[in-house]
Amino acid sequence: MRRHPARVSAAACLLACGVLTTAVPTTAGASPAGRMLAALNGARGSHGESGARLSQRLSRKSEAYARYLARHSAFHHATHLHAAGFRRVGEILALQPRGCAMRRVVRAWLHSAVHRRIILRRSYHWVGVGAATGRGGMRYWVVRFGRR
Repeated sequence: MRRHPARVSAAACLLACGVLTTAVPTTAGASPAGRMLAALNGARGSHGESGARLSQRLSRKSEAYARYLARHSAFHHATHLHAAGFRRVGEILALQPRGCAMRRVVRAWLHSAVHRRIILRRSYHWVGVGAATGRGGMRYWVVRFGRR
């Protein structure tokens, strides 16, 4: 299957949980996806970008793909990144081992040029966050940013 470069700005993957630094805000009591959204918007805000709004459509697709990856113990990008109503979609993935703090995942993304570019891209006003837990407690993150 072919990727559609016109629809995919950048796609990269990451096995996270390295030793990195940068403060990441959290939201007490929120779901993991809600905390991830808050952390990503906190990172955008600290770099002078406005926060991305939650898209239910992107979130459903992200959640479904995270469940697929966890169920099959796979780690690769979707072949076709698109969502109705979005002209451009960027995807970032991470594996979060049990015991690894979510803030380390976000820190690792911010220290990767390609992930950072997706997270901080000014034209991405929408975000969808999906998470699923696989074998051994490994959490699979799928985050898709979109532009209408």
